[in-house]
Amino acid sequence: EMLAIVNSKPEKSKDAKKGVVIYDPHGWAKRLNAAINYSWIGLFWGTDEDAINAVVMELPSQQAFLDTAQVYKDTYGIALMEDLVGDLDPATIDKYRKLIIAKPKK
Repeated sequence: EMLAIVNSKPEKSKDAKKGVVIYDPHGWAKRLNAAINYSWIGLFWGTDEDAINAVVMELPSQQAFLDTAQVYKDTYGIALMEDLVGDLDPATIDKYRKLIIAKPKK
């Protein structure tokens, strides 16, 4: 499961400044799905909140979140927020909403 998260991390441009991530809604959606459907040794299912937090913090804008949510729905057949609400407590969902709203629109 951890390899799925690591392998879906977006590529960084060789010419980009350190810390600049290529815009990758597909990679973010894949990482979020791996974090939501996390299992340990294939037996214990849960949610990797640290991995979700890492993706949310990496998103550069509200539009990036919307694009990622669309890719998530197209790929996994369920709305991203529906999956998150089903796995996280309301306070955590509220924290992520505030983080996303605080980001620039584009």
